Amino acid sequence: MNENALWEQCTTDLYVSLGVSTRASDDEIQSAWRTAARQNHPDSGGDAQQFAEVHLAYLVLSDQSQRNAYDRHRLTELAADGKALESTSEPEWDGRSSTYERPRTLWLLAAIALLAVIGSYIWPGFTVVTGIAVGIVVLSRYQKMGFGLTRRR
Repeated sequence: MNENALWEQCTTDLYVSLGVSTRASDDEIQSAWRTAARQNHPDSGGDAQQFAEVHLAYLVLSDQSQRNAYDRHRLTELAADGKALESTSEPEWDGRSSTYERPRTLWLLAAIALLAVIGSYIWPGFTVVTGIAVGIVVLSRYQKMGFGLTRRR
């Protein structure tokens, strides 16, 4: 194995450290990292060692080449230990959005855009109303992702 591999510095499985599935998308990994970093940051009363492991997990899993190398290493270790690949600890789906919802979202946005164009011919103010509605939906999605308008203390 590579002597300089980042994952060799970590004592736990990187996917478990972040609480994501081995099939997690880049967005899911980043979201999990932000949540775990907030919870474990030493400035907010978290454990410095655990924060370091979470950050290390994010560094490896967010870089596709390092993630691929880690996955190969992980599968080799599991095979050497005689563990079945199905027995790897993956967190249960927590109900948040997944990559499978993206096509539905794109169709919805296309339908809204078409409705806005047709509606603007019928009533010019319809475009403004549609724009406000889309803005509200986008802002609510950002708030769910943790980018909401919050006061800094």
